[in-house]
Amino acid sequence: MSALGSCCAVLFVPIWPIICIILGSILGTISSTFATLIVLSIALIRFPLHLWQTLHVAATNDDCFKGFQGNLWRFPVILLSPIGPILFVLVTTAVSATIGTLRLIGKATRVVYTRKFAEAAEDTRSNLGFEKDSMLGDYWEFCKEVVEDDEFAVTTIKCIKGIFTLVFALAFACLAFIPFSVAMVAVTIYRLPINFFKTMKIALFTVVLRWDLRIIVLFMLPLIHTIFPVLVLVVSMVGSFFWTWGITHQNLFEDHSPFRNWNQLVDTVKEYYEEHKKFVSKRCDRFDHPTGIPMGWNGQQYGFGIERIIRFQLNFLLCVALVLYQTPIILVGTTAIIAIKYIPCCINFWKEYYKGCLCGSDSNTVTMLTIWPFHLLAIVLMPVGSLLFGGCFILLAFLLSIDDVRSLIFEEHAPICVCLGVPWMNIHRCDKWTAEYYAPEFRLFSKKWCCCRHGDDDDDESERQQQYGRSSSSRETLNADVYWDRFANQCIQSTAELLANSFLDFDSVEGMDPSCVQSIPSVAVFAILMDSLQKEGLKRGDIYWKVDETVCEAKGRAQLDNIAALLWPMVLDLQRFLEKNKKTLIMKQQQQEEEQQQAKMAMQALLCDNHDSDESTEAIRKALATITSDKQRALNNQLRTKISRLVLAILRVRPFQERMEKIFEYKYKNPNNNKTMDDDIEAQPPSDDDQQADKSSEDVKTTRTSILGRIFTSSDS
Repeated sequence: MSALGSCCAVLFVPIWPIICIILGSILGTISSTFATLIVLSIALIRFPLHLWQTLHVAATNDDCFKGFQGNLWRFPVILLSPIGPILFVLVTTAVSATIGTLRLIGKATRVVYTRKFAEAAEDTRSNLGFEKDSMLGDYWEFCKEVVEDDEFAVTTIKCIKGIFTLVFALAFACLAFIPFSVAMVAVTIYRLPINFFKTMKIALFTVVLRWDLRIIVLFMLPLIHTIFPVLVLVVSMVGSFFWTWGITHQNLFEDHSPFRNWNQLVDTVKEYYEEHKKFVSKRCDRFDHPTGIPMGWNGQQYGFGIERIIRFQLNFLLCVALVLYQTPIILVGTTAIIAIKYIPCCINFWKEYYKGCLCGSDSNTVTMLTIWPFHLLAIVLMPVGSLLFGGCFILLAFLLSIDDVRSLIFEEHAPICVCLGVPWMNIHRCDKWTAEYYAPEFRLFSKKWCCCRHGDDDDDESERQQQYGRSSSSRETLNADVYWDRFANQCIQSTAELLANSFLDFDSVEGMDPSCVQSIPSVAVFAILMDSLQKEGLKRGDIYWKVDETVCEAKGRAQLDNIAALLWPMVLDLQRFLEKNKKTLIMKQQQQEEEQQQAKMAMQALLCDNHDSDESTEAIRKALATITSDKQRALNNQLRTKISRLVLAILRVRPFQERMEKIFEYKYKNPNNNKTMDDDIEAQPPSDDDQQADKSSEDVKTTRTSILGRIFTSSDS
């Protein structure tokens, strides 16, 4: 019997929780039904009092309804006031029937499982007695607070008023967002032609875009300008609708005019129109220049690098083709050299071994007899070692040929004729190495046999650099900072010369007059070109910097930076123009040196003929009077136009703008009183107020920096 009881107990363990859940669900549902009926009864009993309180507050409270518009909202709110008490009854009953039922089912299940029936009976008694801290007791206290306090009624009235005004605000929003959206689209369409023209012009002529990105931008801009008005329409309709709805609802709820703050819509349209004007006048004007150069351009360009990818692929294919071309040549050539030198190499190895090991000073018969097997083995294996050593030379020559081809194509960009000579050069190199380490003093080719030598040890470094067009001096001149510093020094030298000739006024240079800013680099460009033209032994494209006696040769010039690559075609055009017309301009053979100098000064005066100073104008007029030939005058004007075009581009790039302060703050001598700029400043009597004097000094430096904007604007015009 005990065994049967134990078996039943074991089986009862998993069944008991299920029984508890079933019993708890039944008991909890019954308890919840009675509790819900009680909650509904209390809500219905309190409903008249709650309704009366809501109507009384709606009729007498002035905090919810202010002014004339408040009285308009009071009547509909009074009509809708029963909604609050009705919703209160429905919500409390629904919460009791749902959440309360689930809670009571859980509590009943716990009571059955733990068998704490006395505790459950005490809880039921406290709820039926509406005692404090019981569920029904708390609900009873809450109902009393709702009836006794007006706060709940005020909240109910505000909610009803908010819902009512929200519906009316929706009608106002429907009236407002359509005109606003139409105005925004009208502004967009009105500004569309000028925006489209500006952006297309910039995309077509700017130097900031590379050709690959330029093509994509030119195709995308019409699509973007077509979609933009539609996008503006959608955004303005959605945004203005919800903004107007919200602001109108706030105005109606606070008993203000529904049109309060609607003027912000008009202000938004005006600001949007001003943004369009700013887009053209400020953002586009920085890039919209005849030269295509944005103000302060540092040479940065944007693109996808398709050129580099295509160039790399072409170079790779060329490299593979050259490797296939040179492989049989280098293998056959080096193998032939090793085969020819193999027997002399073995004889040389045996000879050196005999001298070093068998006939050495420390050798004797006993020692030789002791290790004679090893000597015999060395003599037998020497031919094998020579063969392996020769194979290493063949492999080394082949690998070096591949590396030479790679270096010539990808790094030095050598011509194809040089690359074709690589295998023959490496055959020559193999012959030299084997003559040094394999078969001494046995060379098959002379030192001058290969005309395409590259990297040979007995070649002079300067000869190799000259052969491939790569010299240290030419690379140095192509460094951006170097040639811009040289140009700035040339500008300083030209400025001093112009001041001495009275072509520029000292005060204008000190004050950075716009005419000086354009004249000084123009004369500097003219001086550099004339020095290069008169320098003997130079070819077209060579630049002679007289400031430091440096020649930048066009032959073998490395790839220029973006700024130099943009300006270089204009420099070449000027060089060709001067070479073509040098006899007419200043280089007639029958002219004396004084007459040639006079012609140069006339050209300098023409480049400076944009100044307002009476003294400079008189000096310029005298210099220009020396030009008597109409043909020379016409050529001078053409030369001036070409130089001005180049200078306008130079004035817009950042490297020159960064060096303008150096040019204009140089201590030039005043030709009138032989004093420098600093001497003029120091000669002024000190001010009584030292702080004001320091501030004035700082204002002078600030003015010199900020005046650049006025200068560049004037030069553009």
